[in-house]
Amino acid sequence: MKKNFYALLILLLMLSSKTFAREDEYTKMAKEFSESASLLPQPKIAIMPFVYLDKRISDGGPIVSERLTTRIVKLKKFQVIERQLLEKVLTEQNLGTTGRYN
Repeated sequence: MKKNFYALLILLLMLSSKTFAREDEYTKMAKEFSESASLLPQPKIAIMPFVYLDKRISDGGPIVSERLTTRIVKLKKFQVIERQLLEKVLTEQNLGTTGRYN
């Protein structure tokens, strides 16, 4: 029983360290975006959900984009545009270019 407890404890510690390592990757990516954006007068960003190139369905894409968005918001160097609003604007622009909308 004690042996199983220690094995479970070690497994949980290993999994949590991988999670923290992944968290650092999101923060690193957010900082890289911020450094690039420092050259712009009013940096704005909208992060769309990540998708596989072959269009496979996955819950991972929206999770990655949410985590990255959270890190970027915390840096306070961008004006983050809400994705749903951006999608609405793009849809309206698309309607305007097709002539179905004035």
